[in-house]
Amino acid sequence: MGQQPLAREGSFSRLKNELTGLRGSWIYRYVKHAWARAVGRAFWYDHLTAAIDYSLSVHAGRGRPLNYYEFGTGSGNTVQRAVSAIQRYPGSRIYLFDSFVGLPAPQNARDQNTTWKRGDFAFSEAYIRQVVERAGWDPSHLMVVKGFFEQSLTGDLQRQLAPTPPAFVTIDVDYYSSTRAVLEFLGPILISGCAFYFDDLWSFDGHPEYGQLKAISEFNEASSRGRLVPNPILGNRIFTYFSYDYEFAPSIPGHG
Repeated sequence: MGQQPLAREGSFSRLKNELTGLRGSWIYRYVKHAWARAVGRAFWYDHLTAAIDYSLSVHAGRGRPLNYYEFGTGSGNTVQRAVSAIQRYPGSRIYLFDSFVGLPAPQNARDQNTTWKRGDFAFSEAYIRQVVERAGWDPSHLMVVKGFFEQSLTGDLQRQLAPTPPAFVTIDVDYYSSTRAVLEFLGPILISGCAFYFDDLWSFDGHPEYGQLKAISEFNEASSRGRLVPNPILGNRIFTYFSYDYEFAPSIPGHG
């Protein structure tokens, strides 16, 4: 499929990225905390950033890798929020996976939502790299994997990433088929406590046979290593993975 026009990079999404990029500035912090003292912290609560920060803190306490994986980068807004949380964890890395030419044509009935079309969310790799670096992230701690997942998520890449499993995964890929491909790719390298944010979880109004809900249920049914469960503490489309061979507690007699 040919590359789609990227004119949208200069429109509202660019402005949104500029404003989001202020998140780490002293001006933003000063105004945020001054306003929070006046009207309460809940008004400013950034749920996704807080969830990423919490997940990394748990992994840091366990001495585990501090890596953020994002599948489907869109305009770069979410990865900027991740950067604002990850920056305080030295040694952490960011891995981004995207075609950078927008959505492919739907291949499965479970992908077909009337609000999506081929070529949506097309932002170039160069633009996303610029967004990440302007957010203050060291480019030497950034890995970008380009391509549609059916071609890019290979066995060789899986083996390459096995020593650096994710602590937090954002899956913003819209389609059931893409979500399933991502989960199948990650399954063999996941460790307990890895949190997942499914941006499009409710795109089909909670229908269990469509979209990301269907992909998650199929992953859980097929996985012999572990499963994804909704996280009631973090909530808001966030699930947590646990391995059946749980790494952080003694084996239960008869189950280990």
